[in-house]
Amino acid sequence: MVKIKDDKLSSAYINYNNSEKAYQHHLNLDYKHNPFVGYTLKRLKKELNEEVILETNQIGLRCPELNLIKSCDAILLGGSVAFSTYARSENDTISKLAEKISKKKIINCGVPGHVLKQHVSLYFNYLKNIKTDNIIIMFGFNDMANCFMGRDYAGITNEHFTTKSQLLYDEPVKSSAKTIFLEIFNFFGFKKYIFSKILKKKLLKRNEKIEDINSVIDIYLNDTKKEIIFFQNFCDKFNIKLNLILQPSLYVTKKKFSTYEKKRFDEWNLLPNRKSYAENFYKKIDYLLSNFNFYYNFSNCFDSENDTIFLDECHYGDRGNLIVSDLLSKILK
Repeated sequence: MVKIKDDKLSSAYINYNNSEKAYQHHLNLDYKHNPFVGYTLKRLKKELNEEVILETNQIGLRCPELNLIKSCDAILLGGSVAFSTYARSENDTISKLAEKISKKKIINCGVPGHVLKQHVSLYFNYLKNIKTDNIIIMFGFNDMANCFMGRDYAGITNEHFTTKSQLLYDEPVKSSAKTIFLEIFNFFGFKKYIFSKILKKKLLKRNEKIEDINSVIDIYLNDTKKEIIFFQNFCDKFNIKLNLILQPSLYVTKKKFSTYEKKRFDEWNLLPNRKSYAENFYKKIDYLLSNFNFYYNFSNCFDSENDTIFLDECHYGDRGNLIVSDLLSKILK
């Protein structure tokens, strides 16, 4: 059942029959264009059994409206892991769990799909007036995936929306027909299947093209380094501690895989260049980030766990959120 409040294009109230559906943002059309960071989530409120699973503010962040926040102990930036995709409720997000442990006020500003460039842009365009002692950026996987798909560091912020708008302008009939076709498939429940097929086709095509892995990564990370140095200088000027966290990934963890995790890893293992690429990217970005004062490598934080942690390449459930939030609380002491 879907109830729409305000403008359908910018907000939605949705009651789900299972929590997984609440986080299928692409399929649910939960994203909206943003001129500063490319895209954000819409204003959302999603419930399961009369409990709020997910709620975002006017610009799609999982925190109160920004004009109500004057100060905090930490601003958490990142992609879907910082956002806490698959958390079973608002109280089970990484930020809320870390708040409970550390007794610190943490603002969750993670946006699913965002990369480092977007984290920095989000801060300067929306968050810099919030007084804080700490900025935490939890990142790595989305930048790895972004680079793997052949996107350069400077041209990534609104590719999805720009491409669709341009196609609608250049080929209005064809583009409109495609949209109608997809909506028909969505009506009969086939949209997720088509989306998965298209993504897999793109990944296989890219996997075949990657030849000189190291040079591709080096170019991307050189721009990453410049961005971090710029942001670090800003934080130093205003006495803000910039904490950089390399997030865990199924590709680089040394944990013993559960049956479920092994199945998911074997699926991605069909893309051998993707696996070796991810390992190389994590090794190189770890070396780069180790040059900064407050860098923490979380890629091994699940190594001693035997139970299922990873739900896919990078996302984890409530057990993983609890482990990461405990580490975050120690950083903020």
